[in-house]
Amino acid sequence: MRCKWLYVCVLVLSLMTAAAPASAQAAYAASVDRPRLMAGGGFAAYNPDWGGKYSYGYSAVVDWHPPIMPGFLNDVNLEGEFRGLAFGLGNGRYTTIVGTQVIHSYLPTLYTVGGGLTYQPARLRFHRFSPYAKALGSWGSISWYAPGSTYSSDSRTVTSVGGGVDYRLTRRFTARVDYEYQWWPQLFGPNALTPHGFTIDGLYNFGHR
Repeated sequence: MRCKWLYVCVLVLSLMTAAAPASAQAAYAASVDRPRLMAGGGFAAYNPDWGGKYSYGYSAVVDWHPPIMPGFLNDVNLEGEFRGLAFGLGNGRYTTIVGTQVIHSYLPTLYTVGGGLTYQPARLRFHRFSPYAKALGSWGSISWYAPGSTYSSDSRTVTSVGGGVDYRLTRRFTARVDYEYQWWPQLFGPNALTPHGFTIDGLYNFGHR
């Protein structure tokens, strides 16, 4: 009986010893295979919180992972983002209530540029999919055409939260679907304008970690 248990122990230790390098190699490969720097752009479709219609435009994004990020910070990236929403369907005027003011105007043009943090945990990666969450601060510019009004543009510090998912097409190319919810504070009154919508980006991976 003692020989039997000794044989079992030796077998288990042998399997663990053989599996350890493979496990370490898999963890290392998963770590170094994650993008270090990605950049690209794409198409955006947003509800500008203005007349119930959608605005369309374009985006540019840079996503960078710093070289030394200890512990849970290893899943944090720095992101820079630009978005321009300058196109709408139809040429009609819309009535919208923004804050405390009723405005009769055409759809506005919105631009934001800024940056912040994204959190993309490695443990939630599935095959080629990598979900993430983000929080950003941006400078925002808004302009509109309202006949009979001389007030036609403004700017704000815009905060936003959101998230999305990356899909690795190849080692160098990644597709991203992103959702963002923005706050433009005290525009036309005490309340905020809250544009929100989706962006589809194509990103190029310049390096891996």
